[in-house]
Amino acid sequence: SCRSETSDLERSWWHLSRDSKEAVPDRLGKALAEFNRGAALLEQYKCEEAITAFQQALDIAPGWTAARFNLGLAYFNMQVKPGAQSYLESAKEAFEAVLESQPNNLHAQFCMGLYYQHLGENEKALEYFKSVYDADDQDPYVVYKYAETLISVGRLEQGTLMLEKVISIDPGFISALYRLAAQYQRMKIPEKARPLFDRFRQLKDAELSGGVFTVLKMYGSVGKYYMALGADNLALPLAK
Repeated sequence: SCRSETSDLERSWWHLSRDSKEAVPDRLGKALAEFNRGAALLEQYKCEEAITAFQQALDIAPGWTAARFNLGLAYFNMQVKPGAQSYLESAKEAFEAVLESQPNNLHAQFCMGLYYQHLGENEKALEYFKSVYDADDQDPYVVYKYAETLISVGRLEQGTLMLEKVISIDPGFISALYRLAAQYQRMKIPEKARPLFDRFRQLKDAELSGGVFTVLKMYGSVGKYYMALGADNLALPLAK
């Protein structure tokens, strides 16, 4: 909530020296306002404007991990725009900066997995998705991405087991239903594939076309680790 976020910022303020405090509250308020504006813009898929807002927050508080991650998320969601490659590199730099200060940050690890998967570097993607999976093996999106990359690098049996796990966690996970049915079909186990295809059709009354049943990379479409972080962890002192 906004109340708890503000209190986190206020608690950080008390750690400043007495001489520094006088000018800080207005700057903290501006940083928080820009942060919240950026998060709202992300929700509206206005990624270019969100980038500006998060960057302004970081100009005031360059060590703010949540703002740095959210900046990377905004850049990553610009991948369909002209100049996509430079946006992707900016996203990678932001996620790597988060991992430098917080190596176990699952949000940044997950997004680095998405980055390498997007580039087709599935071995690298697998390392990141496995790391997130090892920490949180009950999130269906994490397990699904882990399964996808396992299959992509040829570890079909383990990938299929992971798809089965997704379905056990979330029986309505449409992408996993279709992908698992396809795997069973390739493995020549039609008796397992057929009921899954039937369930898929029941859950998604649409033609089986690209994009309909595939987990996309649009903001908010790949689970909690692909959502903006809340306004906490403000690292001080602020930039002068």
